[in-house]
Amino acid sequence: VEGAKKRIYLLLEVPDSSQVATVISIAIMLLIAVSVTAFMLETMPELNDVVPLRVWEAIEGTTVGLFTLEFVLRLSVVNIVPEYTLKIFLTSWMNWFDLLAFAPYYVRLMLSSFALGGFRVLRVVRLIRVFRIFKLSRYSVGLRLMGEGLKRSIQALWILVFFLAIGIILFSSAMYEAEKRVEPSQFFPSIPATFWWAV
Repeated sequence: VEGAKKRIYLLLEVPDSSQVATVISIAIMLLIAVSVTAFMLETMPELNDVVPLRVWEAIEGTTVGLFTLEFVLRLSVVNIVPEYTLKIFLTSWMNWFDLLAFAPYYVRLMLSSFALGGFRVLRVVRLIRVFRIFKLSRYSVGLRLMGEGLKRSIQALWILVFFLAIGIILFSSAMYEAEKRVEPSQFFPSIPATFWWAV
């Protein structure tokens, strides 16, 4: 049992430990891409008549099942090596993103089976599926480096966001005033509604 757990750990947590681990890592990245792409395409009204709802549900059910299996397998090999403890597993933000990748599906199933909550709750739960894109950071060295760089530059980023907000407010106000003087605009009915233009 110990040897099997060690192999599972290497396959799922150390992508460059073997060719099989590399293939699994690539397969999971492709699964994430398929899941996120299907989520976006499902929102296109022109595909409603072309692609039946059961196809989207089949894609969703399959990807959620595989994400759940991956998460449970990684949880089952906690404490197999000293640097992979339960505390480290629970405090890793990547594991929380992994959980957010499949948990909304089960929440939605429970809400719909018990007829709990309104459509707004279901919409929010479905929207959380977008977090699957963050699962890519587990399998991409480049994304991990970018995340580390963002963490180290957080103060500079806050300054950037602050100046960006000032620019958006100034230019949105100017556009609103300019359009209001010419003719009341349906595109710029208020300063906050003009933010999209300034961005």
